[in-house]
Amino acid sequence: MVRLKNIQKTNTFIFCDAYLEDCEEAVRLAYSLETHEFESFCYPRGYEHCRSHINFIRRYYESLHGAEPPKQKTIMWY
Repeated sequence: MVRLKNIQKTNTFIFCDAYLEDCEEAVRLAYSLETHEFESFCYPRGYEHCRSHINFIRRYYESLHGAEPPKQKTIMWY
């Protein structure tokens, strides 16, 4: 599970605070709408194994097809 908060979209980026699993420390993400890649970021200590979480966020952003994202979003899978 990943919780996205403070989602903001500009002409070229989508920014958010991502909370991976049960981590209380947010990861500030910047997703480029031009390259479809995230700018460099660091995982919280102990959550380095959560690489697949970022792919779920990428897929969600791609599914928006340019629409405005909500201010918050929870992404879950099993």
